[in-house]
Amino acid sequence: MRKISITLYILICIIILTACQRHVTKYKTNGSVENKGLDTQFDNELEIENQNNSEEEKNKTRNYGDEEQEIENGSKNTYEVEKPLNHEDNPLFKQVKEGKLEGIEFGIGTYSRDIVEKWGMPDRYDNFMGGLYLAYDDKGVVFSTYTSLNDGKIEYADVMWIGIYGDDKEICNVKLGMNFKEIISVLGEPSYQRNSTQNEAMELYDGECTIEYETDKYILVFVANKVDEPVSVAYLFENR
Repeated sequence: MRKISITLYILICIIILTACQRHVTKYKTNGSVENKGLDTQFDNELEIENQNNSEEEKNKTRNYGDEEQEIENGSKNTYEVEKPLNHEDNPLFKQVKEGKLEGIEFGIGTYSRDIVEKWGMPDRYDNFMGGLYLAYDDKGVVFSTYTSLNDGKIEYADVMWIGIYGDDKEICNVKLGMNFKEIISVLGEPSYQRNSTQNEAMELYDGECTIEYETDKYILVFVANKVDEPVSVAYLFENR
């Protein structure tokens, strides 16, 4: 009898321990699932947030790029400047391309002492536009040089631009005294055409109209009081 009671007691203990073990296992399993669910939810939320942030940054980058493209395309109050006509290949500009004008033996870059030695002292000379001009009225030519007067005396330097005036002057098959329309019919469309308002800031031809013909190294400019009036003077400048 006693042996049976001990055996029964052991069985009851085994049953109780087994039940407890199952409960603990279930609890651990459920807890693990619940924790895993929380971790998964947190990871998903973090991933969504990162995706949103990434998309926002991407949009910012795309918007910036779009804006840059719009500026390049000229839709943000900007515009692409049309390249001016170049007359380098025009045979009429042969001497212009060499920095010279027809009928004048001296060109841009000539040392002014050489001019004075050959032509004598100029009729007029003075400081003007950051240089010293030498005007020969009998020849209808003015040279501007890279220097200034020294105690009222001429300093010598290279010629930086040339001007011609007088109705007898002819350059590139164009005579001074022709109007812009007539000049264009000979030389073709100019590189630039400016009215008196556009030339207000130009000390050399303030309030006058101009048409300009550009080559690689030099620019030829015709000047008139009005667009339909005769050209009174022409200038040759370095193209900088």
